[in-house]
Amino acid sequence: MSDLARLLVTGATGFLGRRVVAELHRRGYPAPVCFVRPTSDAARLPQPVELCTGDLADPASLTRGLRGVDGLLNIASLGFGHGPGIVSACEAIGPLRAVFVSTTAIFTRLPVSTRPVRLAAEEAIEASQLRYTILRPTMIYGGPDDRNISRLVRLLQRFRVAPVVGPGHALQQPVHVADVARAVVDAFECPSTVGRCYNIGGGTALTYNELVATIGQVLGRRLWCVHLPLGAGLVAARLGSALGLRRAVTAEQLLRLQEDKAFPCDAAHSDFGYSPQPFAAGVADMIAQFAAQRLAGAGVPGDRREAVTPCGGP
Repeated sequence: MSDLARLLVTGATGFLGRRVVAELHRRGYPAPVCFVRPTSDAARLPQPVELCTGDLADPASLTRGLRGVDGLLNIASLGFGHGPGIVSACEAIGPLRAVFVSTTAIFTRLPVSTRPVRLAAEEAIEASQLRYTILRPTMIYGGPDDRNISRLVRLLQRFRVAPVVGPGHALQQPVHVADVARAVVDAFECPSTVGRCYNIGGGTALTYNELVATIGQVLGRRLWCVHLPLGAGLVAARLGSALGLRRAVTAEQLLRLQEDKAFPCDAAHSDFGYSPQPFAAGVADMIAQFAAQRLAGAGVPGDRREAVTPCGGP
């Protein structure tokens, strides 16, 4: 199927979506159809691609984009309430093959507003006639443009002290974006994944304190964790949000850091060979990307490309 499949990708211009498009190119797939909003920055897409403009809030526009494709890779977030509409758009085409990216955040014990939205999306997918697979990655990192580990690495490249809110004993399992991108395409290609849900974690589960220490080992410098009381951290986070600080850590993020977020990936390994890289290797790759970025004197290296083919083109 991989030699013939023409795929539609939602969320293609995002952090993970661009890597999925690049993975499809690497495996020799035809130019994917990228379903994008009119305001999306399509110039960042790895070429070649075909563009189809629409909005996930308008299922009819997605149905138009799905005509003539062999499958869907839904990288767009399921946390905005579009899940049932995406399912209905797919079912208007028929029993489509589809891979949906969800998140292990659905397992949080916190009263997070997006949790019931994501759960409703997964329920709609599982109740559908689609030949679906659901992947639930842990925290994704792995590039200068990630919103997670890259901030911490940049901080620790400048300073030897890492502020840690709380004891830092909860387990984390960051997963490299390249591993997730490969998992998306692997799951699509593997018939045994149809009708299954998989947790997709990183190759190393470690406490936040160990995570900082691992970054220090890769950087070749000794680092110190300065522990702050959770209550004080929450007050500071809420103040930062109230002031509209763009890079402020949210109270929800701090509370999530107090939860264990390590998940077995045995089923994914057994069914489609999922083997994520260790965290140290992923951080080393990220640091190398930072260095290349500085040398190039550009934004995110290798992401700006030529124009794209409009939807319906050759």
